[in-house]
Amino acid sequence: MEKTDRLLLVPAAFDWADIGNWAELGDHAHADARGNSVDGEAILIDTTNSLVFGDRRLVAAIGLQDMIIVDTEDALLVVPRSRAQDVRKVVETLKRARKTRYL
Repeated sequence: MEKTDRLLLVPAAFDWADIGNWAELGDHAHADARGNSVDGEAILIDTTNSLVFGDRRLVAAIGLQDMIIVDTEDALLVVPRSRAQDVRKVVETLKRARKTRYL
């Protein structure tokens, strides 16, 4: 924050999470009895501890464990939760290839 003489603070009590990747989002999302968090339509068979985000079409997953699936209008991301931080490598690759429309 820059130095200022005009500052107003409002005390508040709330939970805060600095969500920096998809795995952290999944950690804070409501999960079902099998540990799956779903935003959108999904059919999950024998799938556990996974995050599914897709608002355009049905996502079906069979036999997955600890996975992240993000389906958007123009891209599909499938990554193990343990490698969620590596999504930045995809971002770097897209930038180098001048395919920033996917970001």
